[in-house]
Amino acid sequence: MERRLREMGIPEGAAVADDTGTNSKSLYICTYKCNSRSFHARYDISAIGLSDLSSILKSKSQLKIDKLELLRKLASVEGKDVPYDMGCCLFGSQILLAGGRKPEDPEQDDTSLYELDAGTQIYLFEADDNEKTKAKVYNQGNRFGSFPPPHSHSHSHGGGIIKGDCCYGELHQGKPQPLVVEVAGKLFVLSGGPVDFPSPAFEEFNSNKGTWTTLPDPPPYTGDCRNFSYAIVGTKIMVSTPISSVFCFDADAPNPGQWSVCCAEPFPFEGRALVLDLEEDDNRNKIVFGYEHIPGHGYDVVAYTMFNDDENGYCYCHRITPLHLLTEFSELVFGTDNTFSFVHLGGGKVCFVIAYSMASFEGDDDYPILGEEEVDLIVVTFEFSISKKDGNSTRFFSTKTLGSCIFPFDFASESGSVFEAKLLGCFVR
Repeated sequence: MERRLREMGIPEGAAVADDTGTNSKSLYICTYKCNSRSFHARYDISAIGLSDLSSILKSKSQLKIDKLELLRKLASVEGKDVPYDMGCCLFGSQILLAGGRKPEDPEQDDTSLYELDAGTQIYLFEADDNEKTKAKVYNQGNRFGSFPPPHSHSHSHGGGIIKGDCCYGELHQGKPQPLVVEVAGKLFVLSGGPVDFPSPAFEEFNSNKGTWTTLPDPPPYTGDCRNFSYAIVGTKIMVSTPISSVFCFDADAPNPGQWSVCCAEPFPFEGRALVLDLEEDDNRNKIVFGYEHIPGHGYDVVAYTMFNDDENGYCYCHRITPLHLLTEFSELVFGTDNTFSFVHLGGGKVCFVIAYSMASFEGDDDYPILGEEEVDLIVVTFEFSISKKDGNSTRFFSTKTLGSCIFPFDFASESGSVFEAKLLGCFVR
């Protein structure tokens, strides 16, 4: 695929980070599901070596059992006290889960999953395989009353997903469906939708004190907005709703603490996009990959250019083209309910992971119970490049699909079908 770009200040060549040694790393996958009978939340962290993933993507004849054997189950946490809909991120060597909604009271029959108090807890998983590092984290966690999951759910090196009181304390205010992100070496948690929860909606972790600092709510939270779009651009957290401007918070500003408008139009994509620099010496120009619905085309991964003017504090996105990565999966991916994650693999290589489910109904015709027949992950990797200028100051953007496959994800837990399942995030380390 090749598309012509107008002159927009795009640097010559896709000079992004080298991917030397990438195949020695692993892709970490964090998922969430809710049991339809117990309404218990469960979070799973799995990993697959990038070299193993590459082999699977190149050979579609691989049996499902082979994929599951290569996808290592590292840890999980599940139970009546575990919050729903937490957000996650990679912070150093730890995968963190934060916020969400407090578990449902089984005695309250009229309580909805979407009418619960927001959660303030932090959970962590230490991804470093160094035994001393793990022992330090988990021994400290146990002293502060955190609990390891059952032995069968733990990683072979020990540890698991535990409460992070020992390292991170608790948020001042619950954060439903939050954006949890590391920016400029700092940890932030920003409340997502729905937004009918009290302030503060935005907090930063103070690593020196081990406490959370409340920050101003971004302007979109003053309205009834439930869907958010996010982009992390350098040290900036950018957020918009389908009807709002793009607001920006600079995590590394001399006097941080205020949101500003950086674009009058909302982001065109849904959820969180992947933003990559094109050249180290030109911080204004970005390549962006997002997920959106294109009229007449359907849902797909779309490429954009972004011009980010730090001096004047604004940015704008220009759509280049849909990448047609999901054409063969069009019958499986068809709505905003699909959860997804972009991961930069190094160089011009990107991995896109999206979850989909095939709904089924249990019970009889008079009292059907909605469940999930299966929940799978679609994994697609691609490589992009931007050509040098020609005589007409025109450049060409091109992509090449490296491979794709479906992982029949195993959400095995206590008896009962899946009421709700989501892909929370993917990380490479």
